[in-house]
Amino acid sequence: MLLNIDTLNYLRNLGEPEDEVDFLTSLIDVFCEDSPKLSAKIRGAIEAGNSEQLEKSSHRLKGSAGELGALNLRHICAELEVMGRSRDFVNVEKKLEDLAVELELVCDELQKSWRK
Repeated sequence: MLLNIDTLNYLRNLGEPEDEVDFLTSLIDVFCEDSPKLSAKIRGAIEAGNSEQLEKSSHRLKGSAGELGALNLRHICAELEVMGRSRDFVNVEKKLEDLAVELELVCDELQKSWRK
């Protein structure tokens, strides 16, 4: 499942009808603007062998993904976070590829189907 529909419906209902910008739309806009920057930090941390930065940036993206119901993306970020924490860079390039693919799918789906 790419996105948890219940989570997104819950977020949509948090907004007020009179709000100029839909609450969920504003979350989507921030996520799709900020997550590529975090992904780039993750990539940079991997290239530099910086396990602390890998853990920290993966943790931040994991939280954002979870808030929007992007559970597979959250899982990938959690795995990268553990890799950073344990300083285990084995197969990290594959996880980075998985992250890039999943992030693009999530942002595309959020923009296409959930943004008002």
